[in-house]
Amino acid sequence: MKTLANFALCGLLLACGPVNNGGGDAGASNDGGSVADTGGSEDAGPAATPTICDLYDNNVFAACMGCHGRQGGVTVDLNSAQSLHDSFVGQTGNSGNPMIVSGDAEESWLWVRMNEAEGQGPMPPAGKRPLDDRNAVRDWINGGDLDDCL
Repeated sequence: MKTLANFALCGLLLACGPVNNGGGDAGASNDGGSVADTGGSEDAGPAATPTICDLYDNNVFAACMGCHGRQGGVTVDLNSAQSLHDSFVGQTGNSGNPMIVSGDAEESWLWVRMNEAEGQGPMPPAGKRPLDDRNAVRDWINGGDLDDCL
């Protein structure tokens, strides 16, 4: 019972976060801004690798529809996460390069085009997608488990 009580107390202290007793720490900054997160980050572990379902739910490819809804050589189907997956996995671009090389974004034509790499213009033509979206696509491809949520 004592162990359970200690566990509960520990959980309560973690939930409350670090205590600021007003004392100064060498090198600490008190600029009136946000307080640095010192609690829990070590236990959180790395962020989860995005899935195709996450990319679908966050509309990462919505900007593709102007050209790739039914034209543009590559068709992007946003009817479901499965259809979005099937738009890229096992497909090739107009270049003949594979749209996705599992585990290797740098060799994936989708990533090359989204990042204006290898002298290619941006996709979409109006300009690159936000960095968070591009990083999520990169992480999905590099994660190697392209259909883990389907």
